[in-house]
Amino acid sequence: MDTLFIGATAPELLVDMVPRDRTISFVACGIQIFRYVTMIGSEFFLLGLTAYDRYVAGCSPLRYPVLMDHKMCLLLAAGAWFGGSLAGFLLTPITVTVPFYGSCSINHFL
Repeated sequence: MDTLFIGATAPELLVDMVPRDRTISFVACGIQIFRYVTMIGSEFFLLGLTAYDRYVAGCSPLRYPVLMDHKMCLLLAAGAWFGGSLAGFLLTPITVTVPFYGSCSINHFL
């Protein structure tokens, strides 16, 4: 998951550092925000499902192999990715509609 976080931002940053104007288009910014919010949402769901897994393992250790079989693990992982994608689809339009006022360039990449 940490590798995917870096993969959501670093390639676009490297591509945008080559031109002299160092700008990112609105569409590219929206795609980058979507990928990042999707990763954040997926990680939140995965952390919650990990807590549930540990709860089941601690409270029902003898029934754990029956409750958490391979099919259930795949279902929970798919649910986490789906939940993260849903978060991305819901939060990205809200994020990109924030008003943009003038040049917000950061001059620390000289």
